[in-house]
Amino acid sequence: MLGIVALLIVAGFGTALLLYHRATAPNRTSPDVSVDNFLRAVLVDQNDDEAKQYMCSNPASLTQLAAFRDMFINNEKKLGGGASFVWGTLPVTPQGNQDSVQADIDVSTSGGRSQPGASSHRWLFSVVNESGWRVCGAQQLS
Repeated sequence: MLGIVALLIVAGFGTALLLYHRATAPNRTSPDVSVDNFLRAVLVDQNDDEAKQYMCSNPASLTQLAAFRDMFINNEKKLGGGASFVWGTLPVTPQGNQDSVQADIDVSTSGGRSQPGASSHRWLFSVVNESGWRVCGAQQLS
């Protein structure tokens, strides 16, 4: 009886560990999902460590997006306001193992000593399939 109880405890622990791993694993199932998760990590959560989960092994120009974020965040902090980032659908242009994903990022600024404002910025992301889709480059188009 004690052996059966021990076996059930070990099996339950293993199952819980597997379910936890599946629930917390980054979703890189498609190019647009990877870019969406990458944008959420960089712009919304402002967590560069989390963003690394969605980067390819040799990222080219991803610092440009962090600089874009920091420009708005720091400017609004100086003025006592805030900045928020949103984007809609992320069209994918298939190119074999390296696709392109376009994002129109809308930035809203508010509060403090500045007037509320809004601007839209078009970005193009290159993604590669490395055991799941990962972001390798980001270029601001407008």
